Amino acid sequence: MEHQEISTTMMPTRTLRLTATTTRYAIILRVTMFHQELAGLGFIAFLLFSLVVGGMGTVLVHFVCPQAAGSGLPQMKVALSGVDMREFLSPTCLLVKMAGLVSAYAAGLSIGKEGPFIMMSCCFADILMQMGYFRRIYEDSSKRLEMLSCACAAGVAATFGTPFGGVLFSVEVTASFYMVRNLPRSFFAALAGAVTIAFLVTNGQYGLFDRSAGLGLTETNFTKVFTYIDGGIFVFIGVVSGVLGAVFIWIISVLVRVRDTWFLSLSGPPLLYKRIIVVLVVTVIANISYFYGDPAWFLHHGSPQKIIDTLFTQSPTREDGAMLARSLLTFLPLKYFMTIVCVVVPLPAGIFTPTFVIGGIFGRLVGEAIVVTQVVPTKFEPYEFAIIGAAAFSSGVTRAISTAVIIMEISHNGYLTIPVSIAILSAYFTGGRFIENVYDVLITTSRLPRLKKLPKAAYDIPTWEVMKTVDRIDYLSADITYRQAHDMLTASHEPVFPIVDNIESMQLVGAVTRSRLQEAVDYCKGKAEEVFHDGKQTSQKSLLDWRVQFAYRRGGHVLSLDDNTGCSRTKLTVLMNPSPFQVVEMTPMQRVDAVFRMLKLNNAYVTQTGKLVGVISRARLMRFLGTATKYRIPGVLRHLSHIFCNIYPDEKHDDRELKDEPNADDYVPIP
Repeated sequence: MEHQEISTTMMPTRTLRLTATTTRYAIILRVTMFHQELAGLGFIAFLLFSLVVGGMGTVLVHFVCPQAAGSGLPQMKVALSGVDMREFLSPTCLLVKMAGLVSAYAAGLSIGKEGPFIMMSCCFADILMQMGYFRRIYEDSSKRLEMLSCACAAGVAATFGTPFGGVLFSVEVTASFYMVRNLPRSFFAALAGAVTIAFLVTNGQYGLFDRSAGLGLTETNFTKVFTYIDGGIFVFIGVVSGVLGAVFIWIISVLVRVRDTWFLSLSGPPLLYKRIIVVLVVTVIANISYFYGDPAWFLHHGSPQKIIDTLFTQSPTREDGAMLARSLLTFLPLKYFMTIVCVVVPLPAGIFTPTFVIGGIFGRLVGEAIVVTQVVPTKFEPYEFAIIGAAAFSSGVTRAISTAVIIMEISHNGYLTIPVSIAILSAYFTGGRFIENVYDVLITTSRLPRLKKLPKAAYDIPTWEVMKTVDRIDYLSADITYRQAHDMLTASHEPVFPIVDNIESMQLVGAVTRSRLQEAVDYCKGKAEEVFHDGKQTSQKSLLDWRVQFAYRRGGHVLSLDDNTGCSRTKLTVLMNPSPFQVVEMTPMQRVDAVFRMLKLNNAYVTQTGKLVGVISRARLMRFLGTATKYRIPGVLRHLSHIFCNIYPDEKHDDRELKDEPNADDYVPIP
């Protein structure tokens, strides 16, 4: 009876507990489902936002400044070689580059920012040089190129937060020959850029990673002695990174050719539609892949950025390391191929930072595999292998040895100097066996003007075999009239005209740019029309038949070409270059090629005892050297290279002016 009363008393309690438990699980289930619904709605909202900003960036680049698309670093390398690339340095290009880069980042694309930052720095420098006191620098081509070189260093330093590595990186990737006297100026500009951004961004993210995260290293004084086995691991990481980097570059070159071929015959709205389609498709793939790439990782950590933040830090437990390694196995191919696709979309995009992350993932996987399997003894931690892999792969893609200096500046510790250097050199020479660096390949695939390497068989070819003879070039005589100059400008499209003293002797006395001659002729023609409207037709004829007033600067004074005496400069005065670069007929092409690269020449005039007999322009030298580069493609990709490498319909078009025009590949080495 007593037990029955107790049971009767406890029954409501049990019922209440069961009801509470059921209600609790129902609430938890509903909250979980609600969170999942919110996550789904959140992803949809995020995806829509990414599509909108990506499409807006594409429209902006297409309509306002198509030159803003891409990295920008290949274009700056071409500009620093002496080619006029002012359309890439305009204020419009600067603004569109900035807005497009923000749009590409907001769209979730796997891109970097070092190329756009370098181009934006050069745009700032070019704009400043056109103002007031700096105008004299702008008018001096050599000084202007030196200032653009300093701007490149500042852009790299602002990207990485590393002034020393930034200067060296800018020299490696943008210069074929470098004036050492410009090194202190470049370092000053780089230091100013790094210090400025360090003050402006105190708690945010600049450089490669978040300032608070760093690379998992602190300022310590300990060192690690590595063995031959460790050295073998470093070489292995470097060799594999070099091969993966070569494949990375090759796939990018193929995709660029496919993209350009797809856009080749289009203009107006159809071209815009295709560009928007490309950006939107890549944006959808990138966001879906990153959001649903590894549910186990995102359940614990939330975003791909967490993977990047933990790459270069030591895992607190073995389980965390195993979880990270599992996620990296998914993230490595995803990041590798998404970076390849994202950098070829028609938006501003850099390359270095994604390659740094890809290399870090590979190095971390190698380190975790060694720790788990204990296949070889090593004192190095997985996060240290991640640092080594990051440096190696980025060097395998960019072929920049200065990556080692950047790593040392970021890590604040030098004990990894030798391991990083071993891996970088291994990647550098391995990748160099297959293909050029990514920036030179982009220059080639984008058909930017570029001088190929002169083959050894063409070293001793005399200049007269390559030059364009005087009977096929447009030149001016010192006694030419404004009317004759106007006729020459109408009939010819040459950017520079050589000047001879007279038609009989053909002695070279200087060269004049088309723009300066055009200004004087237009002014003279305008004055002649004013006189004609005043009813003085005879005066109009006499004004146009005046001799062109050629003059040149010397020691801050303007001297007349006729008598080398001082004269007053008027709007009819044509300033010329009294000392254009000259070579003789028997100058070997090895020397001509060297001076074109070192002095950044666009023209070299060929003379015989002072008499003009021909000219070698940069365009002619490019035709002589050829425009296609033969690469050593890995065997497994050789068949694909034959399919994709010549997809341009006019790739094999013979662009020689005459069928007998010489080409460097026509010459064979003398045994």
